[in-house]
Formats: sequence, C-alpha cells, structure tokens
Amino acid sequence: AGSSKEDRLAVEEVLKAAFGMLPDNLQGTYFPLGELHGAQEEELQAGGFLFQKPGPMQLLGAAGAGRDWPSGRGIFHNPDKTVLCWCNEEDQCRIIAMENGGDVKGVFTRFCQ
Repeated sequence: AGSSKEDRLAVEEVLKAAFGMLPDNLQGTYFPLGELHGAQEEELQAGGFLFQKPGPMQLLGAAGAGRDWPSGRGIFHNPDKTVLCWCNEEDQCRIIAMENGGDVKGVFTRFCQ
C-alpha cells in the first residue's frame, strides 16, 4: 500500500531536524517541493538535482508513489550541491554525495562525516 500522507509528513519532520544537526561543512537548506519557486525548480532540474513526480504510466506512478504530491517531499542540499538528500521520493531518504572530478575518496570521506 505504500506510505500514507501522515507517514511522509512524519519522515519529513525527522529529516528536517536531522539536517539541522549536520556539521558546519555539510549545513545547507531544505526545500519542500510544494514551496519551490519557478527559478529554484528550473535551476535544480537543470543541474539534475531535482526528482520528478512519477507519471501514471511509470511503474512508480502506477504503484502510487505520487499520492498526495508534493506533500511531505523535498530536497536538502549544501551550498556547493555536493551533499543532497531527497525526502520521500522513492525512498524515505536518499542521500547523495558527489563532486566534479575523480576524487572518490574525498566524496566517500564527506559522506562518512
């Protein structure tokens, strides 16, 4: 049956509290999907950082992953966009650590903080 709207909202609150406790070098901003302005959404989409509502003909959409869209869903990122977290997309929390170049050890070190 998947997550209920209340479940997603509860997960979002837990994650927002957790984001506020990250160390200084990982601090950033949480953006609820329903509160993004057009320019913010375009910038995040252009960078490949923003997830989309699953369409009804996609497996996730057919499984109900888009129920109550965009309630309880959002994206967190640090200013450099090297640490991102997707809230209630396909998973409750998808953590993404990345950077340009080939410094896999640096990305992994940042992720482990």
